[in-house]
Amino acid sequence: MKRPLLWTAAGMPAGICLFLNSVSVPLILSLILLLSLILIRVRKILCFYLLLGVLLGGFTGFCYRQSIRPLKAENETVVALSGVVKETYDYGFLLRIDRYDFGQGSYRVNPFYTLFVTVSADDVPAEYSRVIVEGTVEAYTGPDNPGQFDAKSYYSSVGSLYRVNAGTVRITKSPGGFRKAVRQLREKVAERIGVLFPNNTSGLPAALLLGDKGQMEEERKSLYEQFGLAHILTVSGLHIGLLSNLILAFFLIFFDRKHADRITLFVLILYGFLCGFRISCIRAIFTFLISCFAGRLKRSFDRISANSFLLIVILFLKPYMLTNLSFQLSFGAGYLLAFSEMRRDMVKTKPGRVLTILRTSTILQIGLLPIQLQQFYTFAPCGIVLNLLLLCVIETMFILSFLAVIVSFLLLTAGLFFAGPVYYLILAFEKVLSWFANIRMMTIALGHQSVFRLLLFGVVFAAILWFDRRTLRKVWLCILPLWLIFLPNHRGFIRTANLSVGQGDCSVIMSGSTVIVIDCGSLSKSEAGEKILKPFLQYYGYSEADYLFLSHTDEDHINGIRNCPDVFGNLKGVFVDRTYTDTAELLKPAVNCFEPEASAAKHEETAKTAKDSNRLQISYTYPGDIIRIGSINVRILGNPAGAEGDENDRCQLLEVTLDGFSFLYLGDISKEVLTNISVEIKVRPYLIKIPHHGSIYSYDEAFYDTIRPEVAVISVGRNNYGHPSQEVVTGLKKSGGICLITKENGAVITTVKKGYAKTTCMHP
Repeated sequence: MKRPLLWTAAGMPAGICLFLNSVSVPLILSLILLLSLILIRVRKILCFYLLLGVLLGGFTGFCYRQSIRPLKAENETVVALSGVVKETYDYGFLLRIDRYDFGQGSYRVNPFYTLFVTVSADDVPAEYSRVIVEGTVEAYTGPDNPGQFDAKSYYSSVGSLYRVNAGTVRITKSPGGFRKAVRQLREKVAERIGVLFPNNTSGLPAALLLGDKGQMEEERKSLYEQFGLAHILTVSGLHIGLLSNLILAFFLIFFDRKHADRITLFVLILYGFLCGFRISCIRAIFTFLISCFAGRLKRSFDRISANSFLLIVILFLKPYMLTNLSFQLSFGAGYLLAFSEMRRDMVKTKPGRVLTILRTSTILQIGLLPIQLQQFYTFAPCGIVLNLLLLCVIETMFILSFLAVIVSFLLLTAGLFFAGPVYYLILAFEKVLSWFANIRMMTIALGHQSVFRLLLFGVVFAAILWFDRRTLRKVWLCILPLWLIFLPNHRGFIRTANLSVGQGDCSVIMSGSTVIVIDCGSLSKSEAGEKILKPFLQYYGYSEADYLFLSHTDEDHINGIRNCPDVFGNLKGVFVDRTYTDTAELLKPAVNCFEPEASAAKHEETAKTAKDSNRLQISYTYPGDIIRIGSINVRILGNPAGAEGDENDRCQLLEVTLDGFSFLYLGDISKEVLTNISVEIKVRPYLIKIPHHGSIYSYDEAFYDTIRPEVAVISVGRNNYGHPSQEVVTGLKKSGGICLITKENGAVITTVKKGYAKTTCMHP
């Protein structure tokens, strides 16, 4: 019988997904079916353990769902909760619930499962304080745009049911002496790390030693995430394993093996309290425990089975952890390292050791790729080399950082002596990361992946590892091109999107390898380009925009461009109405443009772009111009207001034809201009972006009754202008089409394929 715990652990996710409504249900069930067919032919008893895991996962998933059912509440429900503060943030804290009261009496929650809510409060109590919170419920919402941060999924993955906006927070019991001492020690260690590692380099040592990424700047953290190195930004099981061996070797000098094991385990548990017992920390300590005591139970130690047993225990107690990124990275890396250690015949010579390290790095980077894509939608092939460099120095960095902190409490100068090499290693490595990040195409956008591709990847990856273990010495090299399975397929269809950017406008057209952006800005959401447009493009497997059309240069249409050079740094064309001569200055620093000479003649029928000294020339358009980009035709509608109108009325008006379907983008024009352009529209538009966020002053009932669009989209956010007008919304619905509002429906996405168009929205 081979590793029954592994097959039981493999079956648990399927059972949990059945009751937690996870989007991965088709993938998990397909894998279980495939594994069952294989195991029936190999060993029927293993199939039994696989099905046992499914039943066990289904049981705990069902019990968890029943446990949270009494705690479910609608928005604005008044609730009183008592419990213990688990973690604190700048805006509030995570509360582990003991009792709840919705006004019908106080009830105790199911003690078997740890249930949480996130509390928003001005006064944040200390960690492990016992408190009573009274406030109103606010449900988490999903993303408004594809690729955007999904608060609902994230907080569900840490067990938080909803947010409570606290009216009062009353502390009933302060943290105990031990908890208080641990918190103070943690704060002192974090402070000492900041002293030992200046110039904002303290983020990586703090993450390695304490699992605290709070000291790391967002820009530095994104560098590690971009190259698939997010798994090292935590208390790694590899580091704790190394630390445990060093501590054990030290105590073996003074004690026999039995007592040295116990003392080392005690030290590791104390270190676990200091780190907050994160998933990777729990896994490493448990692995050490099994490795120490397996011999005394007359059993051999098997890392794969140890990981499987711990995975079963964690998922049985906390089934929601299945979708947690830290859980996935920790156990993913743990299993991959365990499987990579199964080829010990390669380590007999020095070349074999080098080959083993390269092999391990490749298996880690490619094996964790599905998790990387799930979170970031990108892959950096050079990450394999960077991970190899990091593996060579990370253990040294961890040990030196650990010694620096310990010694610095005795003598600061000695601590700085140990911290010095780490400081320069971090600077050098992050400089290499920055250099790679500046190279175009070093990071490839692979986008969100289908269930079929994930299934295909899993089967091929497992097959390569199996062959690598049993037969060919270097068959693992086949893992290197395995990421090609995830290359996006942009052929055969066109997508358009009206993104939800708050009080502003941003529309995108994706056809083949071409990306066209029409406006990008917002008054109510900061960094619309960096936080909304960029992850949206990456979600669909694009890295940057090719062409930019600007209706006009108001802030709510262009400010998202200026903070996003990653998307707009390599444009092939910028098109704007001839009256906006200040465009080049306004688009800095993201778009390095220069203006045509003042004597430039009127454009010909096809507007053209040009490059000079690596700077992009702006194409000023005139009514009647036609821009052809591949199979896409963009016609500039006649604007009778022209240079005489106000800024909104001078908008560049676009009629975009995609595979026979017409899309209208009308900026912020007024009712008068809208009325005058109706004669130019010869084809019934499939979709129209309603001008000026649904303002009543930009609405002409006769215009919409005449052209009768199938879909009307109002791009709007929270505002004090009365947008959108209820009269406009009612009138558009009477015109016979569908009216969608980004503030309520989220992004509106239209797919055009083989003469058929279909529109969906994020929040139907």
